[in-house]
Amino acid sequence: MADKRRLPIVILVDELDQLCTKKQELIYDIFNWTAVESARVSVIAIANTLDLPERLLSQRVTSRIGAARICFQPYEFQQIEQIIQGRLKEITECVEVEAIQFAARKVAAVTGDLRKAMDILRQAIEIAIDEGSMKLTVDHVLSATREASSTLLVHFVRGLSKHGLLLFRSAVSLAEKSEDFSFAELHAQYISFAALIEGIEPLVESTLLVLLGQLCSSRLLISSKENHILHRRIRLGVSYQDAQTAMRIRESFDKEAL
Repeated sequence: MADKRRLPIVILVDELDQLCTKKQELIYDIFNWTAVESARVSVIAIANTLDLPERLLSQRVTSRIGAARICFQPYEFQQIEQIIQGRLKEITECVEVEAIQFAARKVAAVTGDLRKAMDILRQAIEIAIDEGSMKLTVDHVLSATREASSTLLVHFVRGLSKHGLLLFRSAVSLAEKSEDFSFAELHAQYISFAALIEGIEPLVESTLLVLLGQLCSSRLLISSKENHILHRRIRLGVSYQDAQTAMRIRESFDKEAL
């Protein structure tokens, strides 16, 4: 029986991805604590991917995890710009305002990940130093983003689960014929592709909607703002050519892993 006099404990685990070892003993111990009624423990875990339990965790661990999930939306351009300006306030005279804006817009359009924006600026600063420049310019950031953009896209596509990749592949297939498409069209294409792959059982529509939200959060796909999902139009968040290249790299990676 739970001890009502004992104060409840909430454990916040950040970067859950980094705790995924082969045996997963630490993760199991953390979540198993919640199963002990007398402990009065709740765990909130933060990960970089919404489907991490299905993709990386064993059944022993997932059996201890609750069903409630929250998908945090990525930073928007103005938020990224404001945070970067705050970080660089001591050296504003050495950085063009346009350079910060350019970096913020580029990252917001791809991932919305603040860390990626800072990584791009660090790389841009290194480029400026190598050139002997006394000021960080848009050209320096542009050089850094050219390499980073392709790397980020490949990183996200390589990290997709089988169903995530299948849904993205379905979107790319539709994008070859039309700039945007409905969820019904995407769902139908996904079902069609899944039927061609042995061992793949299509996800139910509700789960597929969650997966679609994940792809939109990472900016691989972009959805219009209509309230009802059936009325929304969906399109690629990256160029068709870049999406094709990223999928080819993922296929090559999967073959090497066999």
